[in-house]
Amino acid sequence: MKQRVLAAGFCVYLSGCISEKEVQGYLVDVKLIKIDTIQRYPDFHTKRFTWIDIHNIHYITFEPMNVNYFLGTSIKVLLKK
Repeated sequence: MKQRVLAAGFCVYLSGCISEKEVQGYLVDVKLIKIDTIQRYPDFHTKRFTWIDIHNIHYITFEPMNVNYFLGTSIKVLLKK
């Protein structure tokens, strides 16, 4: 009985590890063009970064105050297809 349970568990484990999972997206280079400090609550401040890609599409991210990027910084962003 234990051997059957172990064998079934092992098969389930292998089927989860072996199956391929594709990421449906692509990487885009973006450049930081604007940094704002936002007060979301009376005692909570955060940074808003505005990024732009080569097709003039703007992306906005919100980060904690301790994250530091410089204007002109380039990073890659994963976008859905």
